[in-house]
Amino acid sequence: MSELWRSFASPEHDLRESATRIVAPTLIVWGRRDPVIPLRVGKRIAKTIPGARLEVLDSGHVPFTTEPKRVSSLLSAFVRQIEGRPPAMHSAA
Repeated sequence: MSELWRSFASPEHDLRESATRIVAPTLIVWGRRDPVIPLRVGKRIAKTIPGARLEVLDSGHVPFTTEPKRVSSLLSAFVRQIEGRPPAMHSAA
């Protein structure tokens, strides 16, 4: 099992550089009491993706099962907020 978790730390699975190029609206929902992946990681992800919004729930690792109504509400509000926006343009560098 520990091999599985180590794989996420390997260079071929490190997507931080790619995340800086995400242009789609991004909502990150994180559990404040996540024992598997701490909130500091969620905060780092939100800072890495331009314009990302981080919502922190008072839950554990799987907020969509422990707080399904709250997650649904956040997702619905997020979709309403971005509806009608033109698609983000991605320019090849």
